Amino acid sequence: MSDILPGPRVHPFSIGAAPALVVSDGPLTLAAPAEEFDNAPADAVTALAGRHGLPPDRLPLAQNALVVVLDGRPILFDTGTGPERPFGPDTGCLIESLALAGLRPEDIAAVVLTHIHSDHAWGLVGADGGPAFPNATVHVAAEELAFVASAPSTGPYIGVHRAAIAACSGRLRPFDIGGEILPGLTALPTPGHTIGHTSYRVGEGRDAVVVFGDLLHHPMLAERPDLTYRYDHDRDRTVVSRRALLARCAEAGTRVIGYHFPWPGLGSIVTADESYAFVPD
Repeated sequence: MSDILPGPRVHPFSIGAAPALVVSDGPLTLAAPAEEFDNAPADAVTALAGRHGLPPDRLPLAQNALVVVLDGRPILFDTGTGPERPFGPDTGCLIESLALAGLRPEDIAAVVLTHIHSDHAWGLVGADGGPAFPNATVHVAAEELAFVASAPSTGPYIGVHRAAIAACSGRLRPFDIGGEILPGLTALPTPGHTIGHTSYRVGEGRDAVVVFGDLLHHPMLAERPDLTYRYDHDRDRTVVSRRALLARCAEAGTRVIGYHFPWPGLGSIVTADESYAFVPD
């Protein structure tokens, strides 16, 4: 099965000349694949999951956060679950993983969010209730931020999402998707999983790495990009966004990192049997 183990972990690599790391927030486990990806017959999803080494009764996923040093400034993509650990005690070890790499929370100059969900944004809040990364600006799509601000308070986790954002409100940097938001970092609109879900391209050309976020929760979705996750906000837009970015990455030969892919989540997308496949590094 996939390499998904508990505990802090670090994987150093580079993006062109830029030093980079994958740091783990620890594994989480969802329900059976056929329950999570529920827009296809259950037996077909279970068979697909089995071909990818997954058990039929649960969906173990990694949490792979990217850190890249741009212009001497460490940039962190997504923050894990934080001290809330909504997915269990094996999660929430991002700060420990950063420490293994010699990085303190105050060293992070910017946090870039793919979207505002518990396993990506709750790590903005430290154990004391204040900002976990006190010197970091926090970059998130303006559309995503507006949705969280205006959603009914009865929505799932909305109150905690708002608290996470409030913890760093003075350093928020909302952006309109579709351009460079920091030197060497381009926002790629991939709406569907959430209103303003954003993927990112770090670097240029064949040295670049595309950060998927939750555009694909697992490599099997490269093979079946039509499958949708039961908590996708807009399933049709998810599929359109996924197919478009898979095609773009396959054509350009761009490396990718999947937040929930087997550790460390790095690899490339290739065409395969009129669809796509993820090839790990």
